Amino acid sequence: MNEAENKVARVLFVCLGNICRSPAAEAIFLAAIKAKNLHKAWVVDSAGTSSFHGGKPADERMIEACTARGYAVKSISRGFDPTCDFDEFDWILGMDVSNVENLKQMARDGIDAAKVMLYTEFHPKKTPRGVPDPYYGSGDGFAGVVRLAEEITPNLISAIEQGLSS
Repeated sequence: MNEAENKVARVLFVCLGNICRSPAAEAIFLAAIKAKNLHKAWVVDSAGTSSFHGGKPADERMIEACTARGYAVKSISRGFDPTCDFDEFDWILGMDVSNVENLKQMARDGIDAAKVMLYTEFHPKKTPRGVPDPYYGSGDGFAGVVRLAEEITPNLISAIEQGLSS
């Protein structure tokens, strides 16, 4: 067992409404850490910068896109709570630049702001500037979010493991 497996990683995925992108990222990340047997030690959740859909399950189209690739989306939408989420999580990943800016505006200090990162910074090619919001588009957009999350997840896990062992 390596040193990173002994430490807890606390990861929060954040999009606007917490019904499309962040629940998908959470589900895909959970599946990947389960495969590495890290799921019992790591804390993973998702939230929205708004609470428009608070208490509701993920968008049915995102659930279908994830299910088609073998991922179970079980999260229930909630709004990001700066009074506790900055304390609860070490890795706060905004799905797009707007989410990151909103999260940084909610930060109470520089320590909080330093926890906020753009999710797509962990993409292998580092080219996407955010995960496109599929909500008003077609089913292809939901499948695209899933593919993007699958590409990002291994690098994100590696970065977290490196951070835990340093």
